[in-house]
Amino acid sequence: MALDAISQSFAQVKAEPTPAEAALWAQEIDSLGPQPIMAFVRFWVSGGGQRGFLRAPRIEDARRFLDPDWMDADTALQRLYALVEQVGPYQAPTAQQGMTDRLAHAVAGLGGWARVCETLPGQSQEFPWREFAKRFESVWNQAQAKTLLSHQPAPPLVAIGQAKAMQSPPSSLGARVERVAQGVS
Repeated sequence: MALDAISQSFAQVKAEPTPAEAALWAQEIDSLGPQPIMAFVRFWVSGGGQRGFLRAPRIEDARRFLDPDWMDADTALQRLYALVEQVGPYQAPTAQQGMTDRLAHAVAGLGGWARVCETLPGQSQEFPWREFAKRFESVWNQAQAKTLLSHQPAPPLVAIGQAKAMQSPPSSLGARVERVAQGVS
Protein backbone atom coordinates (compact mmCIF):
# COMPACT_ATOMS: atom_id res chain seq x y z
CA MET A 1 0.00 0.00 0.00
CA ALA A 2 2.78 2.49 0.90
CA LEU A 3 4.75 1.60 -2.24
CA ASP A 4 1.59 2.15 -4.30
CA ALA A 5 1.19 5.55 -2.65
CA ILE A 6 4.79 6.42 -3.57
CA SER A 7 4.08 5.34 -7.17
CA GLN A 8 1.01 7.60 -7.18
CA SER A 9 3.09 10.53 -6.02
CA PHE A 10 5.41 9.86 -8.97
CA ALA A 11 2.38 9.71 -11.27
CA GLN A 12 1.26 13.11 -9.97
CA VAL A 13 4.23 14.60 -11.88
CA LYS A 14 3.85 12.24 -14.87
CA ALA A 15 6.80 10.07 -13.88
CA GLU A 16 7.29 6.58 -12.57
CA PRO A 17 9.97 5.16 -10.32
CA THR A 18 12.76 3.19 -11.93
CA PRO A 19 13.21 -0.38 -10.71
CA ALA A 20 16.15 0.79 -8.58
CA GLU A 21 14.09 3.62 -7.04
CA ALA A 22 11.21 1.23 -6.35
CA ALA A 23 13.60 -1.20 -4.64
CA LEU A 24 15.08 1.59 -2.49
CA TRP A 25 11.61 2.81 -1.53
CA ALA A 26 10.62 -0.76 -0.63
CA GLN A 27 13.68 -0.99 1.65
CA GLU A 28 12.76 2.33 3.25
CA ILE A 29 9.20 1.13 3.85
CA ASP A 30 10.51 -2.11 5.39
CA SER A 31 12.87 -0.11 7.60
CA LEU A 32 10.43 2.57 8.79
CA GLY A 33 7.09 0.84 8.37
CA PRO A 34 4.20 1.81 6.09
CA GLN A 35 2.47 4.34 8.38
CA PRO A 36 5.29 6.93 8.45
CA ILE A 37 5.68 6.64 4.67
CA MET A 38 1.93 7.13 4.21
CA ALA A 39 2.12 10.26 6.38
CA PHE A 40 4.97 11.51 4.20
CA VAL A 41 3.02 10.81 0.98
CA ARG A 42 0.01 12.75 2.32
CA PHE A 43 2.35 15.65 3.09
CA TRP A 44 4.07 15.40 -0.29
CA VAL A 45 1.02 15.20 -2.55
CA SER A 46 -0.57 18.14 -0.73
CA GLY A 47 2.37 20.26 -1.94
CA GLY A 48 4.46 20.13 1.21
CA GLY A 49 8.18 20.34 0.70
CA GLN A 50 7.94 21.17 -2.98
CA ARG A 51 9.27 24.65 -3.62
CA GLY A 52 7.85 26.23 -6.74
CA PHE A 53 7.69 23.17 -8.97
CA LEU A 54 6.32 19.68 -8.70
CA ARG A 55 8.69 16.73 -8.74
CA ALA A 56 8.71 13.13 -7.69
CA PRO A 57 9.71 12.55 -4.06
CA ARG A 58 13.14 11.28 -3.14
CA ILE A 59 13.98 9.14 -0.15
CA GLU A 60 15.90 12.07 1.28
CA ASP A 61 12.65 14.08 1.20
CA ALA A 62 10.95 11.40 3.30
CA ARG A 63 13.86 11.27 5.75
CA ARG A 64 13.80 15.05 6.17
CA PHE A 65 10.05 14.92 6.83
CA LEU A 66 10.20 11.97 9.24
CA ASP A 67 13.42 12.78 11.08
CA PRO A 68 14.09 16.32 12.34
CA ASP A 69 17.78 15.43 12.92
CA TRP A 70 18.29 14.52 9.27
CA MET A 71 21.02 16.59 7.59
CA ASP A 72 22.85 16.19 4.35
CA ALA A 73 26.65 15.96 4.49
CA ASP A 74 27.20 19.63 3.59
CA THR A 75 24.89 20.88 6.35
CA ALA A 76 26.49 18.50 8.86
CA LEU A 77 29.98 19.67 7.87
CA GLN A 78 28.95 23.30 8.35
CA ARG A 79 27.58 22.43 11.81
CA LEU A 80 30.83 20.62 12.65
CA TYR A 81 32.87 23.63 11.53
CA ALA A 82 30.75 25.94 13.70
CA LEU A 83 31.14 23.61 16.69
CA VAL A 84 34.92 23.49 16.31
CA GLU A 85 35.04 27.28 16.21
CA GLN A 86 32.57 27.68 19.09
CA VAL A 87 33.78 24.95 21.46
CA GLY A 88 37.43 24.32 20.57
CA PRO A 89 39.56 21.28 21.37
CA TYR A 90 39.63 21.61 25.17
CA GLN A 91 35.97 20.74 25.69
CA ALA A 92 33.69 18.22 24.03
CA PRO A 93 30.55 19.75 22.49
CA THR A 94 27.16 18.90 23.95
CA ALA A 95 23.72 18.31 22.49
CA GLN A 96 22.71 21.77 23.68
CA GLN A 97 25.49 23.22 21.53
CA GLY A 98 24.28 21.29 18.47
CA MET A 99 26.13 17.96 18.66
CA THR A 100 23.90 15.10 17.53
CA ASP A 101 24.45 11.35 17.79
CA ARG A 102 25.06 11.20 14.05
CA LEU A 103 27.60 13.97 14.16
CA ALA A 104 29.33 12.28 17.11
CA HIS A 105 29.57 9.07 15.06
CA ALA A 106 31.09 11.04 12.19
CA VAL A 107 33.58 12.73 14.53
CA ALA A 108 34.57 9.31 15.90
CA GLY A 109 35.06 8.11 12.31
CA LEU A 110 37.45 11.02 11.74
CA GLY A 111 39.56 10.13 14.77
CA GLY A 112 37.73 11.88 17.61
CA TRP A 113 37.01 15.42 18.71
CA ALA A 114 40.58 16.50 19.44
CA ARG A 115 41.76 15.11 16.09
CA VAL A 116 38.98 16.89 14.19
CA CYS A 117 39.83 20.18 15.91
CA GLU A 118 43.48 19.66 14.91
CA THR A 119 42.89 18.69 11.27
CA LEU A 120 39.82 20.67 10.20
CA PRO A 121 41.07 23.19 7.62
CA GLY A 122 39.66 26.67 7.25
CA GLN A 123 36.96 27.08 4.63
CA SER A 124 39.17 29.55 2.78
CA GLN A 125 41.77 26.80 2.20
CA GLU A 126 40.12 25.48 -0.94
CA PHE A 127 42.03 22.24 -1.60
CA PRO A 128 42.44 21.01 2.00
CA TRP A 129 38.79 21.91 2.67
CA ARG A 130 37.62 19.95 -0.37
CA GLU A 131 39.66 16.88 0.69
CA PHE A 132 38.32 17.07 4.25
CA ALA A 133 34.76 17.46 2.91
CA LYS A 134 35.15 14.29 0.81
CA ARG A 135 36.41 12.33 3.80
CA PHE A 136 33.65 13.80 5.97
CA GLU A 137 30.94 12.84 3.47
CA SER A 138 32.10 9.23 3.60
CA VAL A 139 32.07 9.03 7.41
CA TRP A 140 28.80 11.01 7.52
CA ASN A 141 27.08 8.40 5.35
CA GLN A 142 28.38 5.68 7.67
CA ALA A 143 27.17 7.66 10.70
CA GLN A 144 23.71 7.97 9.16
CA ALA A 145 23.60 4.20 8.70
CA LYS A 146 24.79 3.54 12.26
CA THR A 147 22.06 5.66 13.79
CA LEU A 148 19.22 4.94 11.37
CA LEU A 149 19.67 1.23 10.78
CA SER A 150 21.48 -0.22 13.75
CA HIS A 151 20.59 2.44 16.36
CA GLN A 152 24.12 2.39 17.77
CA PRO A 153 24.62 4.91 20.57
CA ALA A 154 27.07 7.72 19.92
CA PRO A 155 30.58 7.25 21.25
CA PRO A 156 31.67 9.75 23.90
CA LEU A 157 33.62 12.69 22.52
CA VAL A 158 36.92 13.32 24.28
CA ALA A 159 38.55 16.74 24.34
CA ILE A 160 42.28 17.27 24.75
CA GLY A 161 42.20 17.72 28.54
CA GLN A 162 39.81 14.82 29.06
CA ALA A 163 41.90 12.02 27.54
CA LYS A 164 43.76 11.08 30.74
CA ALA A 165 40.66 11.49 32.91
CA MET A 166 38.79 9.00 30.70
CA GLN A 167 41.41 6.26 31.17
CA SER A 168 40.62 3.87 33.97
CA PRO A 169 43.18 3.45 36.73
CA PRO A 170 45.21 0.25 36.52
CA SER A 171 43.93 -2.67 38.54
CA SER A 172 45.98 -3.71 41.52
CA LEU A 173 46.94 -6.95 39.73
CA GLY A 174 47.92 -5.00 36.60
CA ALA A 175 49.96 -2.55 38.68
CA ARG A 176 51.67 -5.47 40.49
CA VAL A 177 52.55 -7.17 37.16
CA GLU A 178 53.93 -3.89 35.83
CA ARG A 179 56.08 -3.37 38.94
CA VAL A 180 57.41 -6.96 38.75
CA ALA A 181 58.22 -6.49 35.06
CA GLN A 182 60.21 -3.37 35.97
CA GLY A 183 62.07 -5.25 38.69
CA VAL A 184 60.31 -3.49 41.57
CA SER A 185 58.22 -5.53 43.98
